[in-house]
Amino acid sequence: MSPKRSRRIQEKTVRDKAQAAEDVVVNAPWERGINNGGLPTLPDELLLELLSYYPPIPLPAFSDEDIDTAAHIARRDTLLALSRSSSNLRRFFRPYIWQRIEVCAGMPVGKTTLNKGNSKEEKKAFALELLRQLEIVTIRDPTLAQYVECVS
Repeated sequence: MSPKRSRRIQEKTVRDKAQAAEDVVVNAPWERGINNGGLPTLPDELLLELLSYYPPIPLPAFSDEDIDTAAHIARRDTLLALSRSSSNLRRFFRPYIWQRIEVCAGMPVGKTTLNKGNSKEEKKAFALELLRQLEIVTIRDPTLAQYVECVS
């Protein structure tokens, strides 16, 4: 083999290795932002089975003592976190998040937490949060209105 041909083969090999390394980086799933495995790829039937392990939400109670606000807040926060992790999970969990429009004491609103009380400011905060949620399902995204089953 001539030295010229040997050098061309070496250069081609180096170019091929560099191109292969570049292809790995460009086509890597974490670079494209596509989740090709794990929870988001499960079929809806299995996601529904996972959701069935949550305790059912009782109908609205007549007094605040009947409501388990901590469980309600934890459920909503978990569903929100799951829906923000991928577009497939968002599509699946979004109806369950907006199934109920509820405002209860202990709920985080912006940088504060709603407190149970009878002062004018606290009543106003409850009313504003309820209006905010209703505005979302009626004005900002009317497609969510079809999922609402309960307002309390």
